[in-house]
Amino acid sequence: MPCSKDPNEGYIATANNRTVPSDNEVMPTWSWAQPWRIRRIRESLKSMGTATPEKFARLQNDNFSTRPEHVLKTVLNCELKDERAVRLAEILKSWDGNCAKNSSACLIFNRIPTQVSEILLRRLLGDDLDLYYTILPFFTSLIESIVRNPDVIDLFPDEKGEKIGLSNLMNMTLVRIWEELAPRFGKNPRRWRWGNVCQCRSTTCSYHANDRNDA
Repeated sequence: MPCSKDPNEGYIATANNRTVPSDNEVMPTWSWAQPWRIRRIRESLKSMGTATPEKFARLQNDNFSTRPEHVLKTVLNCELKDERAVRLAEILKSWDGNCAKNSSACLIFNRIPTQVSEILLRRLLGDDLDLYYTILPFFTSLIESIVRNPDVIDLFPDEKGEKIGLSNLMNMTLVRIWEELAPRFGKNPRRWRWGNVCQCRSTTCSYHANDRNDA
């Protein structure tokens, strides 16, 4: 089983991320979290200096995600023709990855993987697509696959058998996000708020989701 003792980094960190190579003899699970949270944790630990309870409290409640920079530089590197898509893309391009509750960009970003899956897979899988939404690593990995190789989109032609392409896919994705959120939160997307959609409250705490459980 995976283990670590006195690592050279000087710390042990995990965020449900892959801890063994894909060809490891013993595979403790086949479902790993995306690597974005663990990357942020490692970045923070390396720059932390002397550890204190206050610093770890800030890390525990850290809202910054490393995923947007990785994804958006590829998926937004295309021509967007629809004005609604352009407006949403402008918000995303200026985003620093802060997933605080008042972030409009975080809300928009977290709808991208779902809408991409709807566009590319719904016609092929029908209602069975809902089953994949219960397997988070699968449908988040589709957008990651596109980031690694945009030609992956060609594996999912439209109903006419024609290739969709990155520009068309992102136009459709962002327009769908607009059509989904504008009726709920208004036509000014800069006033949309992540915390209005994803939150958990109890009598003892109030928690707003960040990239540890992004869609």
